[in-house]
Amino acid sequence: MSVTKSCSVVLTAILVCAMLTGSQTPSVQEGRSECPILVEHAREIEEYKPIARKIIDFFLSGDMRGRTYKNLNNFVDSYGPRMLGSSGLRRAVTHVYRGLTRQNFSNVRMEPVNIPVWVRGTESATLLRPRLQRLSMVGLGDSVGTPDGPIRAETIVVRSFKELEALGDKASGKIVVFNQEFISYDDSVSYRLNGAIAAAKAGGVAALIRSVTNHSLLTPHTGLMYYQKGVPKIPGACLATEHADLLHRLYRRGKKLVIQLQMGAHTIQNKTSNNVVADLPGASLSEKVVLISAHIDSWDIGQGAVDDGGGLMIAWGALVGLKRLGLRPRRTLRVAMFTGEEFGTLGSNQYYRDHAAELRDFVFALESDEGVFSPRGLGFTGSERAQCILRHVLQLMTPLNATVLEVPMLGGPDLDVLVAQGVPSACLLTRNQQYFTVHHTSADSIAVLDTAELDQAAAFWAVLAFVLGDLSFEVPRDITTRVEPGMSRL
Repeated sequence: MSVTKSCSVVLTAILVCAMLTGSQTPSVQEGRSECPILVEHAREIEEYKPIARKIIDFFLSGDMRGRTYKNLNNFVDSYGPRMLGSSGLRRAVTHVYRGLTRQNFSNVRMEPVNIPVWVRGTESATLLRPRLQRLSMVGLGDSVGTPDGPIRAETIVVRSFKELEALGDKASGKIVVFNQEFISYDDSVSYRLNGAIAAAKAGGVAALIRSVTNHSLLTPHTGLMYYQKGVPKIPGACLATEHADLLHRLYRRGKKLVIQLQMGAHTIQNKTSNNVVADLPGASLSEKVVLISAHIDSWDIGQGAVDDGGGLMIAWGALVGLKRLGLRPRRTLRVAMFTGEEFGTLGSNQYYRDHAAELRDFVFALESDEGVFSPRGLGFTGSERAQCILRHVLQLMTPLNATVLEVPMLGGPDLDVLVAQGVPSACLLTRNQQYFTVHHTSADSIAVLDTAELDQAAAFWAVLAFVLGDLSFEVPRDITTRVEPGMSRL
């Protein structure tokens, strides 16, 4: 191709992209107007508008209307919390497996995952001095307990790791309370994850951390915590923000604080749980896979409807809706319901190890793990060209008002391994700003969710999965960036 002709094609592509995206400003190419997509690709995506509308209507006003909420309601009411090692999780896994089998999906299977079993036990924290006050607390996953009896100790309160370090040996033998500022979940969660390590290094006997949330109704938040080799293991728990603030106020007034902490937490022998995987086989490129993921397990103090029952049900419902419409894309749509996400993405990591040779055929991956509310678009990690393709695909979601693309993806911990391999990966963005209010609390229940919003999210997932699975071209991998697998937003 001549230089002149090449420039002409690029210019035409830029103009087409500009027309399709309207006046929106690309969040990842701020100050730039280029949109590196071929004209024929842009046209092909636009041709999916009628089928996208058909799918959306089927979920919002057709046979799928209300089904996602109904199925989720039945699921969480029947099995309750789905903690690793619990009968609730075991029965929930069986329910998902039997349901997918009954609906005649292909290659439905349960794949084993070795899991640790952490037991919460009885727990309490009580302020003894300067006055008696029962503290609203919840133990953190993987914490040790107080097997020799309650810990009763003088308590200090700090705002940051740096403030604790500045105290030198003054924390020795004391309970350390972290009343850190909430900036955002991603900025503040390190206190929950690493608070016990920092407190133990300072000589503390236990760590109580302000719950990682911007709002509380005396609802402490649980979650995973870490230990470090060579550092003593001390108990770790989270306090409701109201009580963390109370302790801090008293401490600043010079009051001597004494707290009694009792935790029956312990870990027992490992057990086997299962991922559940099923396929809607591709019509012509069945070896190529678009992955749609969520996790089955939850914490033990709420229903797990928000985290992550809703994500599970829209993944499942998207495939059911496409199957009922008789829509079969070129590539295989694979739903993966992972176990063990709350304890460090155990199920997804096992899946990727077991299927390492197949991952080269994964062309796109989706995850919903931050609540299912009214969709507004995608969080995405991938190349600039992939971003531009996604912007065009998201224009198909105009009837749902869900066309936003934010880069990089901040959620999606079960996709970390795929992101590290350059697989284009996205998570659901929603309009609800209160996810981290109920996240990992007793308030995580079906009452938080809305029937119509679940329908919208399932429709969004179904359109996206079908189009990405059916395009004549693949969304390109990102071969320039490598992200080390982590445990984002656990």
